Amino acid sequence: MNRFPCPLSARRSRAVMAAVVLPLLLPLGACSFDSARKCLPDSGSVSSAEIVGVYKGLRDAENVSVSLETDDERPGASGGRVSVKNWPTGDWYRPELGETFDGTGTWEFRSAGKAGERAAVSFAFTEPRRFGVNDTLDTLMVAADADRIVLYENDDPDICPRFRLESGTS
Repeated sequence: MNRFPCPLSARRSRAVMAAVVLPLLLPLGACSFDSARKCLPDSGSVSSAEIVGVYKGLRDAENVSVSLETDDERPGASGGRVSVKNWPTGDWYRPELGETFDGTGTWEFRSAGKAGERAAVSFAFTEPRRFGVNDTLDTLMVAADADRIVLYENDDPDICPRFRLESGTS
């Protein structure tokens, strides 16, 4: 029995593997870099004042709503009060609160820094309980165009976001 495979059959094996694996990898590379940018409007120069309003969920966020209000006690601040309905509960609190919760808290806006970055809004929930960071979905990216603003979870930059909320959605 020959312990060393024939170089020709090793080359054939590699060629067959390349023929099988390469077509599977091409779609990943072809759509990966800017998928969120292609399916959502750019965040441009959106400000915290512009994102104030009511957002309704689409796709994986169906039946979810978010209301962002300014804080009258802090005029000019980049944030305010938030109220949510049917918000996804984090793993830790799911046995206590169920799959979703209705709650309130505060929100803060972070504008896009360098070119290519997106603006974001972060939530700190105080009702039904004070959540720690990452105990539930607490940061959404912001995309906007002339007609709408979209808040979305940037959980996989290689695909179009499935958890998104839109302003002005009926």
